[in-house]
Amino acid sequence: MLILLFGVFALEEILTPLQIAASVAIFAGVFLVVTKTGFKINRRLISAIYANILWAVYWIVLTYGIRASTSAVLPVLLARISAFIVVFAYSFTTGKLIEKKPNKKQTSSSFYPLLALVLIGGLADAGTNLSFGFAVFFGLVAIGSVITATTPVFIAILGRIFFKDKLTKPQVIGILLAILGAVAIAI
Repeated sequence: MLILLFGVFALEEILTPLQIAASVAIFAGVFLVVTKTGFKINRRLISAIYANILWAVYWIVLTYGIRASTSAVLPVLLARISAFIVVFAYSFTTGKLIEKKPNKKQTSSSFYPLLALVLIGGLADAGTNLSFGFAVFFGLVAIGSVITATTPVFIAILGRIFFKDKLTKPQVIGILLAILGAVAIAI
């Protein structure tokens, strides 16, 4: 939402009435997906909300770097390298990353599948950052941010598929609403 407002007000991007309606549908759908019964915010998602605020600040700042550059790739690459340096410095100075107690099922034989998942996650992270970087480069900050806002919807769908998470009726409605909004923006 912050990046959408930034795109419209600071960058003066123009949204069509269909794009505005679709954006409202997406944000309403995402709200339904991330709330509990009675429309109460799921407290376990507070860190995700904080992360999204930081993500918005990251992209607002990076937008100026991308727009001043002749490429979307170099500013995104430099930002990711600086993020690596911060995480590495934190790890080095504290002697550890944020840890949790190992699960009894975790063994040395689970290292390679875990490594594969981490590498796939890294590739996906690179792909999403480059994709949004190109959206910024081509002047689609507002619309790109709205499409990116559907992330919780796809996480809920994947949670249902892979972890058999139960979806409430409002969450299913939210998923459908957000997907319809994304399709409306895409056409």
